[in-house]
Amino acid sequence: MYSRYEWVEYSVKEDAVYCFSCRHFAKSAVRKGEILGSRTFIDRGFCKWSDQHALLEQHQESEWHQSSMLAWANFRDVAAGKQTSTASQLSAGRSTEVKENREHVKALLRATRYLGCQGLAFSGHDKSPNTENRGNFCAFLKEMTEIDDNLKVKMQRRYGHYLSPVYQNDLIRVFGDRVRKTIVDEVKVANFFPS
Repeated sequence: MYSRYEWVEYSVKEDAVYCFSCRHFAKSAVRKGEILGSRTFIDRGFCKWSDQHALLEQHQESEWHQSSMLAWANFRDVAAGKQTSTASQLSAGRSTEVKENREHVKALLRATRYLGCQGLAFSGHDKSPNTENRGNFCAFLKEMTEIDDNLKVKMQRRYGHYLSPVYQNDLIRVFGDRVRKTIVDEVKVANFFPS
């Protein structure tokens, strides 16, 4: 029986046969017409020994069982390192996106730091998107997109809103908070502070 049906589990205590793949890898808990706790091969074992061959074949051919066998095979492939899990693929995709987003924010912070260190204004007189000169911040980033294609694509697609005055103020606030913290920390450790 085991050589013909790899999914068979036999319980000596129950004197019954269970389906390993359906017990562990079935997609939904209860199929239509079944009652939780009374499912053959899953909750209660199969023990109709006179009809065993026909009923085992019927179970093996069922769509429910085929689905659980596929899930079990995928699990074994992931465990053996033959393929990566869906969670790993999603996690890798997310990690790539986070890395790209960080690079984008670094470019925004670089522009903020440069303008702040030079004491230059961020915004121009006309802040509308269609104006020729939207200010130093936008001009600096536009120059950076000339040498960084990835940044250029990001700015054109979904990150263009980071050029708005609201985000510029947020970036300035980040640097302001950092400068303030540095000054306060230096004052706290100083023995004397001239007035």
